[in-house]
Amino acid sequence: MTEKGEVIGDLEKFEQGILIRSVCETFVPKLIQDDIPLLSNLLMGVFPNSEIPVISEEKLRNAIKKVCTRRNLMPEFSFMEKCL
Repeated sequence: MTEKGEVIGDLEKFEQGILIRSVCETFVPKLIQDDIPLLSNLLMGVFPNSEIPVISEEKLRNAIKKVCTRRNLMPEFSFMEKCL
């Protein structure tokens, strides 16, 4: 593969990552917990060999957990994903 081919491949992978992240950030907060795996399967079908990005943001996660504790809420996975 040529250098240009590698650059194009990297660009396509980069663009796919942006699209996947955008879809996840738009739709995940609106879904119920049971539908999140369905969205993941759908995205893997549309974008094979792609990774669905995980939002790490540890400082934000910790702050959300503290607020949940103060308000007697349980910071479950789906709730945390919706907040992020």
